[in-house]
Amino acid sequence: AFATVRALVRRPETAAEAYVAMVEENEIRVGLSQYERARVALLATERGIFASEKEALLTLFASASRAKRSRIRAFVDIVRALDGTLVFPTHLPERLGLQLVERLRTGEGQRIRGALEAAAPSSPEAEMALLARLVATPKAAAARPEPILLRDGLTLEQRLKGDALTLRLKGAAVTPELAARLRALLDGL
Repeated sequence: AFATVRALVRRPETAAEAYVAMVEENEIRVGLSQYERARVALLATERGIFASEKEALLTLFASASRAKRSRIRAFVDIVRALDGTLVFPTHLPERLGLQLVERLRTGEGQRIRGALEAAAPSSPEAEMALLARLVATPKAAAARPEPILLRDGLTLEQRLKGDALTLRLKGAAVTPELAARLRALLDGL
């Protein structure tokens, strides 16, 4: 009864179309993990299929929400830093993965990589437990530095998150003239 099967053969015209078809098929068939999605986007970019990671994410996951693509983009950092080191990367839950990304963006990649290599986890549960310990935020590290009083009516608050340093000036001495002077100083760097 099944000696003949009716089928429509579709051949993608470009490598990008082939990647899109592959991702769509795998999403339907098995559902990809965030790690796998990120790895596909990164590898496709590295192989020149897409000009940038952004283009790869927008094309490969066109039907995904902007928030979902943002989370996949975050996992690209994990793939870049820990591919080949993680033994069970497809078991990485999204929340733990996003915490891991924060740590990687603050320069802790080598520490995390070393701990994973030293522990050589033998199960997904062991690897996830180790990662959870590695990303746990000590109370002292979570505290923001105290504002610095620069002069009467002017305080400086600073915050370092990942590779972004935010400096905020507050107080009555914050004026358009002060802003202009600061811009001039920054232009001179």
